[in-house]
Amino acid sequence: MRRAEKLSSQKTPRAIYAGFDPGRIKAIVIIRAKRYRLTEREIEVILALAAGETWKLTAHGLGISPRTVRFHVENLRRKMGVANSVAAIARIFATVK
Repeated sequence: MRRAEKLSSQKTPRAIYAGFDPGRIKAIVIIRAKRYRLTEREIEVILALAAGETWKLTAHGLGISPRTVRFHVENLRRKMGVANSVAAIARIFATVK
């Protein structure tokens, strides 16, 4: 099995999304991301990471390298004033009900 096929066939946990409509989640993230002036790509990255994807799976899904995912994570961390990607996800989803 080719590496790309292996990556795309792996299951990812959806703990953050449990019980929520994915469209609603994306809309909430977009609204909150405006506060931090996140780019469209940074929003895509944080959504993928919140869905439980690794940097490699996120990179594969977005058609970019894992290093570029890291670049976007560092930018959104800086913009949001948090220590890591988990804290960024927690801040974006802090009051989702």
